[in-house]
Amino acid sequence: MKPKKQEEKLENWETIKEFDLDEIRAEAKKQALLKHRWVQKGIWLECKSCKFRHGFYVGINKVLVGVDEEGNPILKDKKEVFK
Repeated sequence: MKPKKQEEKLENWETIKEFDLDEIRAEAKKQALLKHRWVQKGIWLECKSCKFRHGFYVGINKVLVGVDEEGNPILKDKKEVFK
């Protein structure tokens, strides 16, 4: 008999297989074409406009100061911003 945790993992895997991966991929591509709404949370930038959560590490010396025409984040050194 399998331990309960392994059974739960198996059930979760079966649930994941039920998703239509083509639909998920199509939605991700559609979201990628839209402009992102970036928010800085400490040392991370996080996109708040897309359905799929994503972001990236910017470090302790960078600050989000805006976005360009394509929706890309504009980062500057803290020393430049907080003179």
